[in-house]
Amino acid sequence: MNLSGYHSEDKGLSTKVIFQGEGKVIAIHIRADKQLQEHITPVPAFLICVNGKAVFENEFGFSKQIYYGETIKTEPKVKHWINATTDCELVLIK
Repeated sequence: MNLSGYHSEDKGLSTKVIFQGEGKVIAIHIRADKQLQEHITPVPAFLICVNGKAVFENEFGFSKQIYYGETIKTEPKVKHWINATTDCELVLIK
């Protein structure tokens, strides 16, 4: 299945656990100009942008534009958020 098949096109933000074992793999879809609001993860995570463009930011002022193939390692217990600049598909592994 294509990642976009896990999400409804009419929502600004959609997340779906697509695999769960000792950790989780989560498909994330964010529509252009929408946001995955600030949150904290209790464990390290690895974010992969598979389509579109977004800006990943954290509470320490780190900011990085991510696009196809870009990855981000997310530190535990650090507030972070993602602003989509275009419709984007992301995969989160934690």
